[in-house]
Amino acid sequence: ERARIPELEYIFKHELTREAAYNGLLKKERRVFHRQVAEALERLFPERIEEQVGLLA
Repeated sequence: ERARIPELEYIFKHELTREAAYNGLLKKERRVFHRQVAEALERLFPERIEEQVGLLA
């Protein structure tokens, strides 16, 4: 994935690498990241929230 802020960008060339990194996160860290992504999506695409509510839950 590509980040809007280059210094915070992580690129995983293989799915297993991405999966290992993700699974290495503490559950608390995952919740924080998921909340940040959901808030960014709500802010950037407010007109599409109803379409994506299942993904944001």
